[in-house]
Amino acid sequence: MKKFLIIMSFLALIALPASAKDFSDVTDETYYSDSIMWMANNGVINGDAAPKTTFRPDDCVNRAEMLKMLFEATGEDLENMAMGGLYPDVPSDAWYSSYVKKATLKGVVQGYPDGNFRPEQCVNRAEAMKMGINEFGIDLLEEDEVSNFGDIDTGDWYAEFANTSLGRGLVGVNHVYSDASSALYYSPAAYMTRKEAAEMLYRMKTVVDNDLNTYGLYYEPNPIIRDFVNEEYAYGQVSVMGYIEVDEDKTDPRCDPDFDDCEIVDYVWFYIYESDNDYFTEFLKDNEGNAFTDGNRIGLGCLTEDHRITYYNASDYYGHEELTMDQKVSEAILNSQSDSPITIKLTKYLLSAGSGAPLCYAHFRDVELPY
Repeated sequence: MKKFLIIMSFLALIALPASAKDFSDVTDETYYSDSIMWMANNGVINGDAAPKTTFRPDDCVNRAEMLKMLFEATGEDLENMAMGGLYPDVPSDAWYSSYVKKATLKGVVQGYPDGNFRPEQCVNRAEAMKMGINEFGIDLLEEDEVSNFGDIDTGDWYAEFANTSLGRGLVGVNHVYSDASSALYYSPAAYMTRKEAAEMLYRMKTVVDNDLNTYGLYYEPNPIIRDFVNEEYAYGQVSVMGYIEVDEDKTDPRCDPDFDDCEIVDYVWFYIYESDNDYFTEFLKDNEGNAFTDGNRIGLGCLTEDHRITYYNASDYYGHEELTMDQKVSEAILNSQSDSPITIKLTKYLLSAGSGAPLCYAHFRDVELPY
């Protein structure tokens, strides 16, 4: 067994199996339930007032709430944003004051002709589409995608936003209906429900994170990195010190011998000496004996013949894509010695994919070595 000393600093996403947020009014039959739960588990939505066990999916989302959800989804930085000062109906001490000001200064929203913002007014679908497209920076489509909709005219102020949202699959359409003439009706002036807002933000973030032209079911957004909190789901930066061990000629721990013909592999583990986050340490202990994390170690992946580390890019819903780490990164890890420790930044390490995915599949992106 080979040992190498290494210091790892990475952004980690820690989650327990199944859903961390359980809303009593959101079931598998609820439209857009997957998007609602993703948004809840990533801290974009928190549910109703304490104890936050309901989501009220069919209620409208007001203009202030929409901005908060939007900025939570994009990770907008509100630090040092002065409160209030733009609209007479947005008090400087209101919880949403900084969201409204930031959105206005960025051109994401604007007030009404009377000078007010109307933060507690239900946001309609047209307004919500514009807010989302502006904040995510999504390019507008030039092709006409709304000619079949009887309630959207190319001269409407929101036509280009509706055209882009419908043409690129950025909004849910379960409420769309048709009449005897086969014309479709989107109802852009009607208020957007909370479940529709979750679906729209999920789709927009998926398109942006994966650089897609249109939303696709087999993609999902990147997890949202946040500070650690002592909850079932926690996010943030973790620094751990430890060393690499390579188990040679072992049965691939990622393989289930009850269902597969398992290969004999050299598997790479990272043993942890210490961590700067107690919750992270406790999570590893709680999952002792698991195939991919065992008290004080986490699995990185297998070695190829040319000494590159392979790993799985885990998906919450659609399986696991096996990837191969960059040659330079792999060699730097495997050649590290106790007298020359290195720091590795991994933007994500998914300890549980949820929704049936095995625990502790590696989920790396943009692996960087500081030189």
